[in-house]
Amino acid sequence: MMGGFPPNARRGVVHPLPRWEREYRCPPRGFSLLEAVIAMVLVGLVLVAALHVLGGTTQSTCLTARSGTGLLLAEGLMAEILPCDYADPDQTPVFGPESGESGDRSAFDDVDDYDGWTGAPPAHAGGSAVPGFSGWSRTVTVEYADPDDLLATVATDEGIKRITVVASHGGKPMAELVAYRTDCEPQE
Repeated sequence: MMGGFPPNARRGVVHPLPRWEREYRCPPRGFSLLEAVIAMVLVGLVLVAALHVLGGTTQSTCLTARSGTGLLLAEGLMAEILPCDYADPDQTPVFGPESGESGDRSAFDDVDDYDGWTGAPPAHAGGSAVPGFSGWSRTVTVEYADPDDLLATVATDEGIKRITVVASHGGKPMAELVAYRTDCEPQE
């Protein structure tokens, strides 16, 4: 060995790897700044899309829950109305509440006493509020229905009353329930 260099090395250049390995080996690389920016933009776009889907799902879930709550509130009030008499049993039939039947619903004795009634927040028949339903309201409409076309409204009593209960949250209707009451007595 002359001068401390291996015999196949050129003077001043020492290569620890054989020539064939030096020629075919790729130089070490990392991420370039451009690649990092592109990756961040793509991750950001995927994140925005995922949040958009999550927001829509959350709104849909909330609307479904409110619709279910509204339906339960409407059903509760309808269950109170339907057992009432078709017409006032004590007085000359008057459509709507008769004198002395104002305030709470405990004095209502026939279905049309509920016509035009609105309650917010929902309350029991005696007037005490149902806890946990602030922001909710219920409205009742009672109309004479045509026996030949139940969706049509008539001006005179033909033996059928259509009762509509609407439960709303924040002024938006969440559930509507319709039932019919006739003047026929049940057969025993």
